[in-house]
Amino acid sequence: MSTEVAGGEGERQGRGLTVSRLTVTPFEAKAPAISEVSFRLEPGERALLLGPSGAGKSTLLLTISGALQQLESAEISGQVDAPAS
Repeated sequence: MSTEVAGGEGERQGRGLTVSRLTVTPFEAKAPAISEVSFRLEPGERALLLGPSGAGKSTLLLTISGALQQLESAEISGQVDAPAS
C-alpha cells in the first residue's frame, strides 16, 4: 500500500485508490466472490457501493482495507494501491 498522504483541505494532492483486476475466491468456494474488479477513485471523490446480499460488497471492502489478507481466508489476485490512512 502507498504511504503518500493527500494534502490539506481543498487540495487534490496525493494518490487515489486504484483497484486493478481484483479477484477474490474464498477458500473452499467453487466460484470467486468478486472477479476482475477494476476502478480508480481520485482524492476527494466518493463512490456508492450498491448490490444485493452476497454480491461481494463486504469482500471488496475487506480486501481493500487489508483485513481479508490478515484472515488468510481467501485466494486473492490482482492489485490494490491505496494511500495510507
